[in-house]
Amino acid sequence: MPNALGRKMRWMADWQRFAAIATPGSIAIAYLLVGLTMSLVATGAQRIDVVWLPNAVLVSLLFWRRLKGFWQILLLCGIANFAKNAAMHESLIMAAGYSSAAMVEVAIASRLAVVLCGGPPKWEELSQLGRFGLAGGVIAPLVSAVLAALTLGPVAGRFDLACFAHWATTAGLGLAIGVPVFSILIEAISGGAQYREKPVDRWLLILGFVLLVSIGVFSQSSYPLLFMVIPAVLVAAFQLGSVGAATAMVLVVIVAVIATTLGVGPIHLVDASPYIRMVVLEAFLLCAFLSALPVTAALHARARLREELRESRD
Repeated sequence: MPNALGRKMRWMADWQRFAAIATPGSIAIAYLLVGLTMSLVATGAQRIDVVWLPNAVLVSLLFWRRLKGFWQILLLCGIANFAKNAAMHESLIMAAGYSSAAMVEVAIASRLAVVLCGGPPKWEELSQLGRFGLAGGVIAPLVSAVLAALTLGPVAGRFDLACFAHWATTAGLGLAIGVPVFSILIEAISGGAQYREKPVDRWLLILGFVLLVSIGVFSQSSYPLLFMVIPAVLVAAFQLGSVGAATAMVLVVIVAVIATTLGVGPIHLVDASPYIRMVVLEAFLLCAFLSALPVTAALHARARLREELRESRD
């Protein structure tokens, strides 16, 4: 018996060591795959991806893990990002510079948000959403944009203002949109409580409605119908809560990015470069999601108040 117990304890210790390594490694692989996908669908032959969501996914996963294994994950994802940049025909110096800028962005966004919010942000509270917006949507992108512009400086022969503006706007909007959405979805999948409260047929009906509206809006380039997406997202927020609003935004983003990449959609009514069009699209998506968050916050507060009243009666 003692020998069997000892073997079991050693096996459990070995498994814990493997899990400690495997989880950061799997996060780095996921980060690499998302980065490669975003680079392949990026519009134009630009050195910085116009649509860049891997950092948002990474920050969301770090929040979910409560920053456990933070530096190990950051190191592995930095190596993965460097490999991706080198594979995309960047010079080794530029690949290292861009990878470093991305990891600095993730580090500042996650660490500063935790300090300002007293832990991972609670997306139902608008004050904490605003604090994350300051950390992840403003400060972190500006710092990383400086590093990216300095990386490109020797090539351009000066501090590249275009690179700075490009990186800052893309990174800021990507984190502001992506982190709340991915965080809500990751917490829902890992916990499962909120989305299981609603019947499956309601989920299919509401999300099908959002998908049809999104396809209708982005499959044409003749009329400025972007405003029609916001009521659809609000319906998802009212009926399905924050998880429903986040899921609806994922559907809208997928349809919008595919349509924009294929050269269709109302965003092409904007007489500007592809980069400016994508920034306008990201700003619209951010506004659409932010319009739904006060609704989910109010519903969450009402449900919490109802639960407190029920407990006080008992």
